[in-house]
Amino acid sequence: MAPNHLIPTAPRKNPAGPAAKLPRAPPTAHPSSGQDSPDNFALLQRSVKRDTQQVILAILQLPLFAQAIIGFCRVAAGIPGTRADRARYLGTMQLRFADQADFLRIAKQKGLFDSLTATLPVINRNVANNSTDVQSFLTFTDTILQIEKNRCKVQRQREAEVQRQREAEELKRRTQDQDVDILAYKLDLLAHRFDILSLLLSQTEPDGKPKPKKLKVLPAFSNLKPGSEAVLSLLGQVDAALETVQLANDNALLPRADLQKHCEAVQLAAQQQLYSLDIALQVYKLISVCLARLDKTLGPSNVERTGDLLSDLQVLPEIVDSDSDIEITPSSPKNPCPPVLIQEATTL
Repeated sequence: MAPNHLIPTAPRKNPAGPAAKLPRAPPTAHPSSGQDSPDNFALLQRSVKRDTQQVILAILQLPLFAQAIIGFCRVAAGIPGTRADRARYLGTMQLRFADQADFLRIAKQKGLFDSLTATLPVINRNVANNSTDVQSFLTFTDTILQIEKNRCKVQRQREAEVQRQREAEELKRRTQDQDVDILAYKLDLLAHRFDILSLLLSQTEPDGKPKPKKLKVLPAFSNLKPGSEAVLSLLGQVDAALETVQLANDNALLPRADLQKHCEAVQLAAQQQLYSLDIALQVYKLISVCLARLDKTLGPSNVERTGDLLSDLQVLPEIVDSDSDIEITPSSPKNPCPPVLIQEATTL
């Protein structure tokens, strides 16, 4: 039985010729808004260039073309017929393209993606089996939607990559800060115990404590790292000495020589930690400068001078800041550097 309402249709093929026009949808095909709706057929014809077979050769005005497509989709959504009738109406646009050169620009038009997405559920795709015009519309719609989905996917991947880089940099910064805090805490602990030993030593001196002699830091002792067995053993000896003093009867104190020995050992260990921290900071600054130079050289893919640049990446004595409180004494034949330190320096 034929439907009792008007369905906008169009002939399968339009008459050939430059003045050929697509049929217009009747006023009953879409709800009235109180104003004259734009002529979507006329907009579509003015926005494209077709050949005699009504194949679209080029898009003349992208915004006008997108406006016409969106208008067709809105009219189709308001047709009271079946989903097949809506599909046939959209097929009257005859969106057959000679190529897809303009599809990337078409997909960027505002509102087109949302309009096509909302239109697909209200039409019957099976009509394309018997209509090349409907098949052309579905091909155009699927291509535009896929292009936009791919663009959104690439954008999300880029944003996720940027977020991962930010998180990695933040984690690296927090780790470095945590390492510095731990080292500073251990140095504070050494300084505190050194103060206690100095106080006990001053009590054993009848005429006051002489000014301690400044000790020079040798690189050969820079392997006294926080948490090492040597440092832990030293701190254990200090604790034992302090307990002996506290448990002694009649206010008896340890001999001056023993206290002086512990005092000098703790003082040396504290200075070694300061030396290690200062050297680590200076090497970090050197590495940062070298990395910046490498990035600047390798940025424009100019790697001809990379060998010359790498030859300059060596730790020199001049790298230590003049403001540093640490005095570095070169190793002498009597106090050679341990093989482990030489191996680590060569690796760096």
